[in-house]
Amino acid sequence: MGKPGAGQAKGFVRPADLEYVASIPNLPAEDSLTMLQALVQGFERNAKENRETIRGLLDDDRQAFYSNTIEILKTGADGRGAQYLVSLLVANDLLLPALCDRAMTREQALSLARAAIRVDSAADVNLARRLADRVTGDGSIKPEDTGRLLEILGEISGGTRILPSLMRVMRHSDARLRSKVVLIVGRGIRSVTWAQRRLSEEDHRIRANAVEAIWGLDTAAARELLHFAALDPHNRVAGNALLGLYLLGDCSTISEILKMATHESSLFRSTAAWIMGETGDPRFTEALAGLIKDSDSVVRKRSFAALVQIKAAVAQALRAGHWRVAGLFAGTNVQQDVRRLQLAVVPEAGGEQPRIRRRSLF
Repeated sequence: MGKPGAGQAKGFVRPADLEYVASIPNLPAEDSLTMLQALVQGFERNAKENRETIRGLLDDDRQAFYSNTIEILKTGADGRGAQYLVSLLVANDLLLPALCDRAMTREQALSLARAAIRVDSAADVNLARRLADRVTGDGSIKPEDTGRLLEILGEISGGTRILPSLMRVMRHSDARLRSKVVLIVGRGIRSVTWAQRRLSEEDHRIRANAVEAIWGLDTAAARELLHFAALDPHNRVAGNALLGLYLLGDCSTISEILKMATHESSLFRSTAAWIMGETGDPRFTEALAGLIKDSDSVVRKRSFAALVQIKAAVAQALRAGHWRVAGLFAGTNVQQDVRRLQLAVVPEAGGEQPRIRRRSLF
């Protein structure tokens, strides 16, 4: 095998590495991408030397290293070699541009962000800080990139860790941007009082995300806020509130969702179809069958998608097997007009007892 050519990284490629590169079919040894792929794939064979060689490729040509790393990490960050590439992106302030790089899909970028958290537990904090610096400073970041980064941060971070940086972003004039921050912060702090303040915002996206942020919070205050938001004049805010109440087991929302499906506005009818699909509740099948004939194409499309979701949910429930259920009335509260029912549920074939969400039935 000959000596490295002029196109290779000078002084960083050892004979063993070149031999491994040459063993890959149809890939020229002088190709820097091929070289980096070989080092990553053969990382375990000599981790110390391969680490130094990879680092040398970064020092020799930062832009080429970045582009080649993105190409490699598009297929995932499994293995010590790929993890080392991720650690170099984090350590050299290349994670933020990598997550914004349109050469990666959103799913690939999210996978990279999760890998970054594994190699550096503070990666989300640093990423949020740098994002806030750019948004509130020189503005050297595109709005669509900011939105993508916020969505990724919402997936990989608990919210409270990055709260100081996010609060800086919330001062931005772009309401769409602020609405994304509201969802992340709201999910992190889980405060009804904080969410209630957001309901006074003029932009419906902020109000809708404030409502979504408290989904699953089962308190009297949260329920009261959801009931209030269900009366919002915007379909998305009202829809999020009704779905939130449904998820808490408030069966009174079923009639409200059906009522929304007959709204004079196609936007509300479309939202009703979306809610029905999200519930996966077969009780909405008949209403959706009617909405499929709606005069509005968006309503028809949403209704069909909802029926598909419900069909999938029912199929999944059937695969889970049958349950045996026994019930007993446990008394009546005359003052509150409430009757209490105790239920016992066990799998018919035995095994682990299923978890049943508490619901108000009357």
